[in-house]
Amino acid sequence: MNAYEKKSLLNFLIIYVGSTILLLGLVAWFFYKYEEQTLKSLKEAHMRSFASMAASAVIRAQMQNEHLKLPENKNFKLLLLDSEKKDILNGKKYDEIDVTKNLYTKNGRYIYIDKSAYGHLGVKYIAVLEKKNDSRIEKLQKNILLIFLGVFLFISVIAYFLGRMFLKPVKEKVESIEKFAKESAHELNTPVTALLMSAKQLENSDIDQKILKRIRASTKRIKQLYDGLSYLFLSEHEPAEKKEINLKDTVTDSIGFIKDIADTKRVTIISDLENCRVFMDEKSAFGLVGNIISNAVKYTPPGKKIEIILKKCRLVVKDEGRGIPESKINDIFKRYVRIDKSQGGFGIGLSIVKEICEKYDIKIDVHSTSEGTSFILTFPENI
Repeated sequence: MNAYEKKSLLNFLIIYVGSTILLLGLVAWFFYKYEEQTLKSLKEAHMRSFASMAASAVIRAQMQNEHLKLPENKNFKLLLLDSEKKDILNGKKYDEIDVTKNLYTKNGRYIYIDKSAYGHLGVKYIAVLEKKNDSRIEKLQKNILLIFLGVFLFISVIAYFLGRMFLKPVKEKVESIEKFAKESAHELNTPVTALLMSAKQLENSDIDQKILKRIRASTKRIKQLYDGLSYLFLSEHEPAEKKEINLKDTVTDSIGFIKDIADTKRVTIISDLENCRVFMDEKSAFGLVGNIISNAVKYTPPGKKIEIILKKCRLVVKDEGRGIPESKINDIFKRYVRIDKSQGGFGIGLSIVKEICEKYDIKIDVHSTSEGTSFILTFPENI
């Protein structure tokens, strides 16, 4: 699975699993709230019933002048409070109990307040307190969490295989296109080389120089296309040999190669170059510099100029084209994306530039206005 397939699968999983988990989370939350409210209502009913029995016992004890006998419950504790919130049985004052609420929680335990004793035996409030925290709420939380995690894992596995299944026909189509591109790039090598050699031999003939320049320019455009396809589809099978090179020579050679194309468009190239030693493979260096300069020539109108400056291992290529919209600058480095479709090409040149910059940790900046675009490559020390 290549990087694009992984990215597509990851995006599918994020959207599918994320939306499903969000829906399940909402369902789980509503279910938990419903069950919590049901347990609360059930607990309130038990506490109310227990408080009512206690109130009846208090009223009966006063009315019949008999000994007070309170009901008992293993889960609840009774407090008979007077108007000062003092327990009439043990004389202890409970200021922390809020008698203004019927039912509330404190430290995770419910407290129910009943006022149906009506002052009999001096009891104004009957407080029913839980003796211990209700484990059913914690158990409910754990069960919902376990079910949620189980469903999450199940959906993730299903989503993964669904994603692979949906991507399979796309993968097969992409593989067939890549296979065609690789074979085409391979087959282009011989005729492109023959064309370049033939154009070189024609320099000593009586052919019109303008025609010869057009032939060389067209041949070099085909060579650029071949180099781009070769880098994308064939370079992965060829080990890259890194060595110290002078970037000035690379830029000079790239300018020399593309000069015929620039002359055909009546585009002037002005250069100011210093020596710059970098450690990288030559093919990547030419791919990087060549594509930047070629892109500048392509989008510069006839009669305009291109400035190429190499100072302190900082390469600046500035054209006088119509510029790139700020919102589109990040898109120009995406493979097969062309902002200006009136120009030729397949949209692979700048994607190669981006790939090489990431490979060698080269910083790339783009500044664009309506008067032109500048590509700035800053090479790190000891690249």
